[in-house]
Amino acid sequence: MAGLEGGAAMNAATVRQPVIGGIGGGVGTSMIASLIGGLDVGVVAGDGSQVVDVLVTESTASAVRAAIGAAMAMPVRPVLVVVAHSPEGWSPPVRQRLKMCEPNLPGVARVSWISALAGCDDPWTYVVEHVFAQKPLKWALTTRKERGVILDAVTPLVSRPAPFEPYERSDSEIAADLDTHASVPGSGREQGNDPPHARVS
Repeated sequence: MAGLEGGAAMNAATVRQPVIGGIGGGVGTSMIASLIGGLDVGVVAGDGSQVVDVLVTESTASAVRAAIGAAMAMPVRPVLVVVAHSPEGWSPPVRQRLKMCEPNLPGVARVSWISALAGCDDPWTYVVEHVFAQKPLKWALTTRKERGVILDAVTPLVSRPAPFEPYERSDSEIAADLDTHASVPGSGREQGNDPPHARVS
């Protein structure tokens, strides 16, 4: 996977695909997996018993608190990615919590609200095509830079053997996730769409 400006390249030294999990449904896990070529394992346990390389959460105070708790409980701590849940910006409690946990995690990355995804039938393809475009739109350029921050943080983790067995989501887990969680504009989850999990090169 080629790194973009601001991001480290995942080159031949990379031994495995990053494993991406979310603290809840509809937080943007599949969008992040699509952007960095990760393995999307869906929602992970909040007690830290399921280890991932990247833990995704939305930018509400309660979700960030839950994600930090899960990340700190994992035997190998993940990169924390926080996806904006609205265009209103980052609340003071969220900013404070992220600042406090940052020294204790391999990385903390923020992903801005993407209003263009609210009306997309195929949000994953839309995001990837625009982020990798030769002349990206303004929002895509921002997302490209944010992708680079995630790559910089996760590359050291995936450049060594995994301390756990990567796992696939079962059909029942995927179905339950889609049935339970409605569309969340900005996080990129459109109900009924099974996002692509293929590596982006």
